[in-house]
Amino acid sequence: MSLQRFQGFELETDTNSMLRLYGAGNFTLGSGALLNQSGALLQGVYFKGGTGISTMNMSVAPDGTFYAGIRVRARNPVNSLKLFRFLNSTTEHFSLRFVTTGLGNNYRLALFNAAGTEVSGANTGTLTGDDGAGNSPWYFVEIRGTVHDTVGTYEIRVNETTVPGATGTADLRNGGTTTVDRVEVNIQHLGVGSDRCDIDDVVIINSLAGDRTTFAGDVAEVKAVHDSDEGAHLSATNNWTPSSGTSHFDMIDDVTPDDDATYLTTNENEKTELFNVADLAFAAIGTPVIGVRQELMLKLLSPGTRNTQFLYKSGVTTNPSATIPFNQTTYETKERTMERDPVTNAAWTVAEINASKFGFKTVA
Repeated sequence: MSLQRFQGFELETDTNSMLRLYGAGNFTLGSGALLNQSGALLQGVYFKGGTGISTMNMSVAPDGTFYAGIRVRARNPVNSLKLFRFLNSTTEHFSLRFVTTGLGNNYRLALFNAAGTEVSGANTGTLTGDDGAGNSPWYFVEIRGTVHDTVGTYEIRVNETTVPGATGTADLRNGGTTTVDRVEVNIQHLGVGSDRCDIDDVVIINSLAGDRTTFAGDVAEVKAVHDSDEGAHLSATNNWTPSSGTSHFDMIDDVTPDDDATYLTTNENEKTELFNVADLAFAAIGTPVIGVRQELMLKLLSPGTRNTQFLYKSGVTTNPSATIPFNQTTYETKERTMERDPVTNAAWTVAEINASKFGFKTVA
């Protein structure tokens, strides 16, 4: 699996939901920062940075190649703030930093090696912090390359266009390891007047192979929530038990978690749930899809360990994920990322996703 992480803040709407997905210590909401703000592209939410540093740590499968994309807009960002840090454990190989230009509120994002030296020419060029009318434009910035102590490669694109001169080789390794297994995102602004520094649609890829041999391009996360039970599947002997009523989907269709207000519960293995989902809000069917991510928030009612699987159904075939253990008595979020339809092994289409079923089951 080369698509490692995709975070568009469509499903993680508050601090609790971010902590449940990434775990304590891997997410910090800085002072003045807010999740799920309106006004971005497509679904219309984004992460609003504040005067304190907000940090998001994402573990990835170790690899010597890397790719990261992010939607960003900034007016008076903190100079030298590391928007991206690429690490192996706690060892930083290199970073992509904000550099203020001294020309109004303009800035650039530049590649720095572990010694803190800017790699010559490896930057986005000047990005507009203020268009003269008090607006900060959004940019989709991508960087990809390889880890090496002398000839590490890099290429930087802005809005799907390679920046002139922002392609080359450099020392992009710190220490003996040649892999990246963690990517950190940081956001902060100076906090004066209308200053802002916001992010959206973070995508992390490694192992640049298969479907991911090139740049992902300007991508955005779009959420789909359960909008009905799959009638052919629903039965009293095979399902979880709703906390109230007889329908199941509306027990878990809340985007902002309502925790114990509505839920499904079971104490048996091989109990399954499958749901229809609302059609994706794409402007045109056929928009390329780089991956589908399922999320499940769950907890135990008493200490112990249980196992679950994600389910995906295409046509008459149901595909289970690998077994996922959980052992917390407070809610935690599990996820499954699928680059291709696991039933057909074909690239995703919007029409196919809209026609599919998604769910989960308990297993021994």
